[in-house]
Amino acid sequence: MRSRQLATWSLTALLAAGATAFGTAAAQDAALVRSRLASAPPYGVPRATVAGSGDVWWSLDGPTLALTGTFKGLASAATVARIHMGMMTAVMGDAVFDLNVETAEDGRSGIITGSVRLDPEQVRALEDGRLYVQLDSEGTENGHLQGWFLR
Repeated sequence: MRSRQLATWSLTALLAAGATAFGTAAAQDAALVRSRLASAPPYGVPRATVAGSGDVWWSLDGPTLALTGTFKGLASAATVARIHMGMMTAVMGDAVFDLNVETAEDGRSGIITGSVRLDPEQVRALEDGRLYVQLDSEGTENGHLQGWFLR
């Protein structure tokens, strides 16, 4: 029952946040893009201990990157979500921005939101597919779910 309530709440929050966060972007022809969050076991962590999935919807309005998304099915409680910048697509890099994470009671599902102002180098990195969202969870501080910002 709790999962169904969270799913309903998550969808409602996602749609409300999308209407708010992306209303201005849509008016200025900023494209709304979906990035899939998939499990990405970090080095030294057995694949069986990493599970889950999700989606992040994002747009770029000038230098402002806004996103909102949901995740579910983690093997352990979510701890933090960040935007990272890699050297190239699919090559992990350093965290550049923190995001907001709200979880269900068990911490294994929830919502990710954020709005950040990118500098010119970060805008180029976004255009080149070098930015991604990474959600960490207990015991997987080097990444649990990842989703690359690709158009």
